[in-house]
Amino acid sequence: MTRHLFLAATLATLGLVGAAFAQDRSTVMVGDLTVSYGDIGTGTPIVLVHGGGLTSRMWGGFVEAAAPTHRLLTPDTRNHGGTDNPSGAFSYDLAAEDLAVFIAALGLEQPVVMGYSDGGIIVQKFLIAHPGVASAAVIGGATNRVAADDHYMTGMRTFYGYDQRGDLPDAVLDALEVNATDFAGRLQMLHGGEAAPDRWRELHQLAWPVWTTEMVIPAEQLATIDVPVLVILGQNDDFFRPEDALALAKALPKGEIALIPGASHSAFRERPAIFADLVLDFLTRSTAQ
Repeated sequence: MTRHLFLAATLATLGLVGAAFAQDRSTVMVGDLTVSYGDIGTGTPIVLVHGGGLTSRMWGGFVEAAAPTHRLLTPDTRNHGGTDNPSGAFSYDLAAEDLAVFIAALGLEQPVVMGYSDGGIIVQKFLIAHPGVASAAVIGGATNRVAADDHYMTGMRTFYGYDQRGDLPDAVLDALEVNATDFAGRLQMLHGGEAAPDRWRELHQLAWPVWTTEMVIPAEQLATIDVPVLVILGQNDDFFRPEDALALAKALPKGEIALIPGASHSAFRERPAIFADLVLDFLTRSTAQ
């Protein structure tokens, strides 16, 4: 199998080309953004923050499992999916502020915040900047160390066939369109469709410097997060190491960790029942505290 065919097969296996879930969409103004979001179920609200390059569609399996007992709010983050980005700005700190304004705009009281991959980094930033807003949190597929080692950058090469920091050349995206057509087509559909066929390219070129710039959230900042937090990671995550997930959980005053055996960075899709059971069990216990 050629490297390019291997890349396409790996991307499909990791769940980046999965099916969408049926959910009505609404919009709300969040600063200068028009945010597209889903709202389904009743009960304690959970705001779900998707991974970078994906959209809130990734939460289909968890939404199905949790909607009978919880209200699930699934926004697309700035420049992703149905949410615009008129300023052209992108950073984890900015996305954390978007999350805070989204919660306020919908009048949510003490929601659970749950993020995966990029969303998990955003949730950490949000919890530090906005203490007391969330009642509990889940950080999935992420640690407090971003682009901080060769393991992370090898993950970038697995997903994109490229692992250099800084700007993302057009040639890398051209190669994806030629050699991983299903993946590129899925990204185009998620982020613009026929009306904006190049939006997925613009998104990745905007986000790549953020995704590949080394950042470590300090332990002293994590120590200020005074709500129950579950850190959940696939044992074989392509970007983040189990030992760093354990260190993150230990740095959180009310942190705990769950590793999903044998799972990769897409543990939420590879082991959906286990993932949902772990999260819902954690929420039941944290609510009872």
